[in-house]
Amino acid sequence: MDTVEKKQRICVLAVDGSKHSDLALKWYTENVHKSGDKVLLTHCVDHRKHLTYGSVSMVPGNPDSITHAFAAEEKKAKELMENEQADIEDPGVNC
Repeated sequence: MDTVEKKQRICVLAVDGSKHSDLALKWYTENVHKSGDKVLLTHCVDHRKHLTYGSVSMVPGNPDSITHAFAAEEKKAKELMENEQADIEDPGVNC
């Protein structure tokens, strides 16, 4: 007897907390998502903005200041991912 093995689809969605990102998540849940799909949300933190001030490099600057700025960005990214995950799991998406 032939059996058809159904493979789980893994969908990777990039999020940044913007209106466009929210609309893309909504569009995915309404138009692409199928039961059994696994969704991986991803967000990249860009620390480069803390290494410059205008056109002046801060690399030789105060290491504590840069460390605190990086930690604040990481905290912000974690909160963003928690919020996005809660939003997409509401309609029953496995994330």
